[in-house]
Amino acid sequence: MIVMLILALVAGAEPADDFTRVVDAIARGGSARPAARRDAARALAAAGAHPVDGTHDLAAAWGAMRTPPYRDRALGPGYRQIAIGGGSSARFEQVFLAGQRARVAVVMHGNAAVRLAVTDDDGQPQCGAREHAGRCDWVPLWTTRYRIELQNPGSAIASYTVVVE
Repeated sequence: MIVMLILALVAGAEPADDFTRVVDAIARGGSARPAARRDAARALAAAGAHPVDGTHDLAAAWGAMRTPPYRDRALGPGYRQIAIGGGSSARFEQVFLAGQRARVAVVMHGNAAVRLAVTDDDGQPQCGAREHAGRCDWVPLWTTRYRIELQNPGSAIASYTVVVE
């Protein structure tokens, strides 16, 4: 881990945090190669990622050991799998904490497009619905529930994995 950090700093790259590692692992986990899926599962487990609201455990499905308990974050990186019909949308709520960086990322499976919108409990946008903008990053002014909406602008059913922290 320290060697990777040093190499990243020498190369001028910013070291990835748990959220970024989870998003990258989920994107890699779609591989048909068993070794790539096992590596992605290990990355999810190492980052402390966990399924949200009944989503099946990707790390277990891809062959990793049990996910260790996460520490030092209220929500940890969590993920949710969603399938949305063409021209339809899906909504869910997530609590984010005041003064702490909040992030939402959508991993699109296949060539699916997505529009992501996040609004607070007063309906004020945190991130607007934008084509192919599958990320939202902000610092909430107060602890409250935020509404996350994904829209599938295509005509066919699309599958997504949403990562929140």
